[in-house]
Amino acid sequence: MNTIRKTIALFALATTLVAFHANASSPIDPRSDAARQYTLNAYVNALSSGDVSGIDNLFDADVKFDIKGDKKQFSFGKKEMIEFLKTTKNVVQQDCKTTFDWVDNNGSDVAVAKITQKYPEFTRTNYVTMVSNGSDWKITHVQTLFN
Repeated sequence: MNTIRKTIALFALATTLVAFHANASSPIDPRSDAARQYTLNAYVNALSSGDVSGIDNLFDADVKFDIKGDKKQFSFGKKEMIEFLKTTKNVVQQDCKTTFDWVDNNGSDVAVAKITQKYPEFTRTNYVTMVSNGSDWKITHVQTLFN
């Protein structure tokens, strides 16, 4: 009887460990809200507090950043934006309130978010387009406006 109890306990422990390992090692479903949210949060953290860990993986190879000023529009690619963001690595929190909302996040392979950074003298708004490539979400376009 003691042997049967030990066998059942060992089997239960082994089953629990296998199930835990399977859940711990499986990636986030790339089409899930959590995967989209992770990509957006990482970008927001890079913008507002200089947390650039993993920033190289957030952007599509052909990502385009458009920044509209009063009279000019500037465009940058992935390399230039990553270089800029890395210069802000671990900066003190910016003097702004950062919020974001999903403009379109309907479960498809494309999502658009609006990030608003309200500074004392102006507001910076970023419209971020993200696309799922089946394995993760990549930022493909960011349009920045200043008011």
